[in-house]
Amino acid sequence: MAADLCDAPKLAGILGLGGLVINSTSHHFNLPVMESALKAGCHYLDLGGLFHFTRRQLKLHPRFARAGLTAVLGMGCAPGLTNLMVRELTTDWDAVHQVDIRVAGVDHNPSPEPGMVPYAFRTLLEELTLKPAVFENGKWKFVPPRTGNERHAFPPPVGMKDLFYTLHSEIATLPLYFKDRGIRRVTFRIGLDPALCEQVLTAKGPPPFMIKKQPPLDEEMALVEASGTRNAEKIHATMVCLARSRGDWSAGDLDTACPASAVASLILDKTILTPGVHPPENMVPWPPLLRALKKKGFVFEKMEETGT
Repeated sequence: MAADLCDAPKLAGILGLGGLVINSTSHHFNLPVMESALKAGCHYLDLGGLFHFTRRQLKLHPRFARAGLTAVLGMGCAPGLTNLMVRELTTDWDAVHQVDIRVAGVDHNPSPEPGMVPYAFRTLLEELTLKPAVFENGKWKFVPPRTGNERHAFPPPVGMKDLFYTLHSEIATLPLYFKDRGIRRVTFRIGLDPALCEQVLTAKGPPPFMIKKQPPLDEEMALVEASGTRNAEKIHATMVCLARSRGDWSAGDLDTACPASAVASLILDKTILTPGVHPPENMVPWPPLLRALKKKGFVFEKMEETGT
């Protein structure tokens, strides 16, 4: 069933056939799809708004709340799982001073076909060329693209990766969630293949649609670190989530789609009953989501150090 995403009446008519829309289109369409969801009277979930769109979407909170509808902004891997992992790491802390989020992967069977990209070309291009937001010294600021370079050792199987800042929605919402607990810094870095970055930066436009001829064999890891205090003692904690490819689905496909579909189910079965527009950390329960993701083969590990 086809519809113009900017044709609100027609799109609302289609969305009205169901109770919830998972918006997996470009973040540039998040606001019109939300408007159509409101007209249709259905719940809403998306995969992220690349900071700026997320901020605009949050302004729709009163309208969704009045309609008794739930909208979850950014419920893939990053943003999404990353937000919830930070919350779960720090749930019993007195203060949360610093949060650093990193995502990288390893491909054991790289595609020989030129032009293959792991997700939407336009999103990749914007992540590489728009100024990333960082929250530093208690304030938001924007820095030059692809800066904040560091080499970080991920746990096996990902290993050592070169990372840089990129524009992401976690930076728009986590400082608000932790505003009463002394948050001073929130950052997001990604590790992308330098050849892929060069390909995207020098391309004259999106590559033609292609289907990978060989099955994926890759793993992707989201790693979150937080520092603060618990019971007046300094604490530093890390949580990782590892997703592995399965069948025709890459690790990135699975760690984006599975959290979204699991949270959609929690809304539809009324486990989540919070109306309004929210980032995941405000209202998604961890235990049922964790159970659903472990059934899909996701692996989580948590580490803590105190008194350092």
